[in-house]
Order: sequence, then C-alpha cells, then structure tokens
Amino acid sequence: MFCVTARKLISQEMDGMLPARRTRALEEHVGRCSACRSYRGELETGRRLLRTTAAEPSETFSWTLQLKLNRAMQGSVASSAVPWVDSAHGSSGWLRSFALSSLAGVALATVVAVWVLPLEQGPLPAAGDH
Repeated sequence: MFCVTARKLISQEMDGMLPARRTRALEEHVGRCSACRSYRGELETGRRLLRTTAAEPSETFSWTLQLKLNRAMQGSVASSAVPWVDSAHGSSGWLRSFALSSLAGVALATVVAVWVLPLEQGPLPAAGDH
C-alpha cells in the first residue's frame, strides 16, 4: 500500500467510514511505516485538541445571528419581489432590454419590407381612366 492511499484510509478510519475489509491492510502498513504512524498520531492529537477547546458562543450570538439572517432574507425578498428592476443600476433593466429588442425587431422588419421584398405594382392608370 502506498502512503497516499494509507493517509486517505486513516482519515476515513477517524471519521468512522473505513470499510472493514480495508482495516487489516491499513494496520499492516501503519505498523511498517513510521511516516504514516506519525501522520495518524498528529491527526489524533488535533482531534483531541479540537474537542477540548470548543468555543462557546457569546450571550448575544443567537440574537446577532437572527438579526443578520433577517436582514439577508429581507434583502433577498426585496430583490426577487420585482424582477424587472435592475437593482445594480436602480432602473428598469428588464423593461429597457425588452424595449430595445422590440425596437430592433421593428427596424429589421422595416428594412426587409423596404429593400428586400420586391415591389408589386401594376401600371399606373392614365389620368382619364378610373
């Protein structure tokens, strides 16, 4: 077993996710490899330190968190309440885009009608003919 594989398995072992069929091979490798034994020891030490030095939240933590969550939700609701308003520019971005694309479509249709479509006119009637 390579050390790279063993280190992945050590992490799985510490998380309780190591398949039983891999345990024996890992133990054999760690028994022979001082680098992986040291790696496992460092992880175990780090895990113990994290458990013993768990931080306690301050007394106002829940209120501060609730306030921040409420502000974030209000901002989210406000931005999704009127999707046609471009909040970055403070204007009706969606409406402006729609108007510009409609204008471009009308202009294209006019160009096609005037220059591309053939004119179908019959002979002009004489002044005396009705």
